[in-house]
Amino acid sequence: MAQELIMKITSFRKIFLSLSAVVFVSSAVFSQEAEEGKNQKKNADIWKFYEQTAAAYYFKSDYVSGGDHFAPITGLFNSFEFKTTFNAECRIPAPLGKHFLLKDSNVRIKTAFELCPVTVRPLVSVSFTPLPFFVFSTGASIGTGWSALGFKGLCKLDENGISYGENGKISKNSIEYEDLTPFGNYYYDFWFSGLFQFDTGAIFPGDWTHAVMQASYTVSYVGVTGVDDGKIWLWQLVRNNCNGWRYTANFVLGYQMPLPLSMIAVNTDVYALFNSDDYGIYSSSYNGDFTNVTISPMLKFDFSKKDSLFVLFEFKKRRSFEEEHSDSKEEIFLTYSGAEWFFNRIAFSWTHVF
Repeated sequence: MAQELIMKITSFRKIFLSLSAVVFVSSAVFSQEAEEGKNQKKNADIWKFYEQTAAAYYFKSDYVSGGDHFAPITGLFNSFEFKTTFNAECRIPAPLGKHFLLKDSNVRIKTAFELCPVTVRPLVSVSFTPLPFFVFSTGASIGTGWSALGFKGLCKLDENGISYGENGKISKNSIEYEDLTPFGNYYYDFWFSGLFQFDTGAIFPGDWTHAVMQASYTVSYVGVTGVDDGKIWLWQLVRNNCNGWRYTANFVLGYQMPLPLSMIAVNTDVYALFNSDDYGIYSSSYNGDFTNVTISPMLKFDFSKKDSLFVLFEFKKRRSFEEEHSDSKEEIFLTYSGAEWFFNRIAFSWTHVF
């Protein structure tokens, strides 16, 4: 029970990590009919099919220059995002022994096909659970993108088009991203992850004894083909990216209850590049290995055995700069000066299990 719950938390976290614009996503995955009689239950245990619909409402918070500070909300609306995905997951029992800690060991294989208005990307992941409280995972994806209706999917910074004003400063109007060739250039990533999870209800059975804890660490490589190391690119509208190794540490602490409001929790993500030099000539001023942090109180509602809803309130830490600016595309040319905390969004994730 704890493992299923925490896997839902992890899936929810991945849906909302590092997205900054409206995207409509659907995933097509393989399916299989369950057999009748005894085999029906067996297949139901092996296969899991579920749909997730996620939405987020972003508040406007203008950038504030200089040092460490908090940036207040300056507008009730900045953007909205919506995403839906259909998933299929295959659970293969792999018992390592008859001991109660080993008899439920398993391997899970998950595939998906992600389609946005400006990108397409298939994904695959495999996880191994040798013990109820440890999960080891690996996965990869590859995708391509295009531009449509003013939205950009896969681009690189046009350094040749940048111009300077009379004061010697870069003209922000000259900072543009040029399209890469769809199905000629590709975004790709691969990752490895270790996760520790625990539910105190496993030691103290009862409806009100479930304190849920999770800690995970993921190492990944993210890149774009046809873009040299140290150069800047864009993927799914998110600017200021570069090829390189990065890490993500995730922590969840929650309390589960036998109520329609079934859980309250706090989710924390810490992520950064390992090497600031991955940003090339921009490394020293941009602080390429800046540690991004999100802290998100969240609620989980169970409406039935098949339908649940997560609600998340996200506070985020981003770079602050010495110079004033109004657009993220300018940041790669600015001078890092500290950290800026702000309230980023309210997010929702509805899950329906078929």
